[in-house]
Amino acid sequence: MLLVALLNIVFLLMVFFYRTEAIRESNYTNVMLHNRPSFRDPRSAENLASGEVVWSSFKNVNKIRRGNPKIAAGTLFDNRAGSQLTRHSSDLHEFKEFHIFSDRHGLNQTTVVDRATIAQLQNQAQDGSLDSSYFLGFIYLYGLDSSSSDAVKALKWFKEAAIKGHSEAQCVIGMLFYDGIGAVGKDRKTAMRWFYQCASAESELLYSHWLLGKAMYEGLTFEDIGVRTKDAVAALKILPAYYNGLGGTPSTHIIAAHLFIKADNVNQANHYLAIMHEYGLIPHKFPDIDIPMLENPLNRVHTPNFERAAELYRQASRMGSVDSLYNLALMYAYGRGVPLNHARAIDSFRQATFWKHAPSMQYLGQFAMKGWGQPNDSPNVEEALAWFSQCIQHNTSEEQRKICEKEMSELQLVVQKAESIYKTMTKKDGKKPKRITVPQSLNVQ
Repeated sequence: MLLVALLNIVFLLMVFFYRTEAIRESNYTNVMLHNRPSFRDPRSAENLASGEVVWSSFKNVNKIRRGNPKIAAGTLFDNRAGSQLTRHSSDLHEFKEFHIFSDRHGLNQTTVVDRATIAQLQNQAQDGSLDSSYFLGFIYLYGLDSSSSDAVKALKWFKEAAIKGHSEAQCVIGMLFYDGIGAVGKDRKTAMRWFYQCASAESELLYSHWLLGKAMYEGLTFEDIGVRTKDAVAALKILPAYYNGLGGTPSTHIIAAHLFIKADNVNQANHYLAIMHEYGLIPHKFPDIDIPMLENPLNRVHTPNFERAAELYRQASRMGSVDSLYNLALMYAYGRGVPLNHARAIDSFRQATFWKHAPSMQYLGQFAMKGWGQPNDSPNVEEALAWFSQCIQHNTSEEQRKICEKEMSELQLVVQKAESIYKTMTKKDGKKPKRITVPQSLNVQ
């Protein structure tokens, strides 16, 4: 009787585990290809929340240079902690994609700006200071002058600088239009036009190449903004010399990949390049030319390069990309480009949970449920349920949250049936049934 009951329990768990495995396998490509990383600066919320930052009354006002579109990072602000001025409470995550531009000048969503400083900036902007117009744009975007953000007013000031050649302002305007921030309507063609203008300038701002590459990766072309691909490639100076003798027009993926290479100091550029290698969107040995590529070099189906993809995911994760950390964990989980290693996969998933990364929590739940990386390779139902609970709590995707809810409820149903069978069995044997207890939460920082 005991043996039959245990076999029934094992059978129920196996049915559930195999069903989950089928879902996980079918969702793998969808999760990877449609995991759209945000413009994330790894310094953003954690460092900004550490203390109050104050920019007051232009102690370094002489360093604002009229009409000069190039700004020396980190020289314009006098940041003093502990100010008595009122701190505004803008959500640190709402505009995190813009932090890469404002942080480098000491201006962020926790900065407090007094009225005298704003008035002085406005006067200097009217006198032709592009830097002053640029910083006013961030002040209104972050709502540092009042209690709320005004993206339209911010756009006005950014344009004052951008139309006169301020490369950073051009990129920021593109970002406003790309996702339609605030009352600024989403217009990705307009966004790409600004990205192209920024990337084409003689500027050391390589982040612009990442933004332009991302737009092309997601389907936009130079023809969408009225520019011939051949002319755009020549202006950007991104393709190697050997392309000139191949004929034809390079695919948007090839151009995007070269833009990502030029922006290799940006973690998400490396992340996207890794995805392109993993799914064969670019030549196997890209950017090196190889013999098979010569047969149909510009528009052929390419062989995935899992090894290179894993290397780039690892590189981007060290630079602060949580998306790459998650994808590297998947590479270890499936043995793609690296030896299959559940322990390393779990380690990477757990690191990603420090950023409240819900998909990693989901996989940790599945690993615990299957016993992968667990002591003696035994399923850990309690831990699985706890991770699914965390996934539900931290998920910003409604679709993925429902998946975690379904997996959690079905696993709970399996546990209830197993307990019922065991309870019936122990009643006949005169033993007290053991209940499975589920912790309320895990230690997710």
